[in-house]
Amino acid sequence: MRKYIWQLVLLAAVLVPYPALAAQFKTGESVNVSDENAENLYAAANEISVSNSVKGDLIVAGNNIGINADIENDLFAAGSKIKVSKKTGGSVRLAGEDLTVENAISGDLMAAGSKVTISKDAVIDGDLLAIGNTIVIDGTINGRVKVAGADVVITGVIKGDFNGKQVRSLVLSGDGKIEGKLSYSSTEELKIRDNAVVTGLIEYQKLKNNWSKFTFGTIIKFASIFIFLLILITLFPSLTKNIVEKGYNNSLINGLIGLLSVVLLPIVLIPLFISGIGSDIGFALLFLAIFLILIAGALVPLFIGSGLVRLVMHTKGFDATWLIGLLGILCLLLITRFSAYGIFIYLIFFVISFGTIIRWMVSKISKSHKNHLQES
Repeated sequence: MRKYIWQLVLLAAVLVPYPALAAQFKTGESVNVSDENAENLYAAANEISVSNSVKGDLIVAGNNIGINADIENDLFAAGSKIKVSKKTGGSVRLAGEDLTVENAISGDLMAAGSKVTISKDAVIDGDLLAIGNTIVIDGTINGRVKVAGADVVITGVIKGDFNGKQVRSLVLSGDGKIEGKLSYSSTEELKIRDNAVVTGLIEYQKLKNNWSKFTFGTIIKFASIFIFLLILITLFPSLTKNIVEKGYNNSLINGLIGLLSVVLLPIVLIPLFISGIGSDIGFALLFLAIFLILIAGALVPLFIGSGLVRLVMHTKGFDATWLIGLLGILCLLLITRFSAYGIFIYLIFFVISFGTIIRWMVSKISKSHKNHLQES
């Protein structure tokens, strides 16, 4: 099953222009990056360990990922458990279940996971954007902080402004300190304990009954998704069912492929737009990417509804009907409005949907190419 990851990585090597052509690619069940002075490294495996410095960018996707050496430029990582123990000279983008940063980052940090931990020795020179069920900030953030999560605990130092959206609880304890402006929305007020302090202004927006969040715009948005999904189910019933089944049967692989595709997309498009020669190709790829993203987003409710029906009804397979799609939309509406973790759930199903579509397209292109070779 994992061979498709390797195929995607190899395909990316062809598509990524000039700077990335010098990149190194490593794949396998377990990858240990121990090469001296590795540059622009791409790796995909179940277990990934980086034990020597990377003189460029590092893009990795796997189950357990350990970054135990300095990264000179940017770091992109997607996996179940990710730990960054050494310095990063650029910005860091992390997505997974359990994310931990233990050292300095010269740029910004974006992290989306079930648990996001900024350890005591970590120093983020740029801004922090974190989405998670539990967010712990024990280190130092020199820039601004924006979080969206169920429970946020701050025991470190934030020198810039802090903005918390729809947090369930916000606790400032120990020697925690926020030097900038603190603004947050929650059902509970900030709890300040021990020697913690906020030196800037505090703005608190109390969240009331979650049903008040249902606006006319929200109804229009989900109605549009349902109409688009209804069109897909009506015109391509077998294909939509096939995508849902394949998506669930290889959810981890599809999710990694989808996430890797999203990460590589700007790396491919930006140089094409900059160069006059590749601008037409860039626009074509951009429109294709937007179209595929819209389809993947529309299929998310179908994934949720199908999974729920199978879980409750104990059916053997997955179905794709408008009723299941409607059920998925209602579930998606509830989890995104009543849970700070809802956006992360949506993103998980989105990357699975997007990755499944990418795999389907690659298989069709490969099959068509083989048929063409056989005919010629």
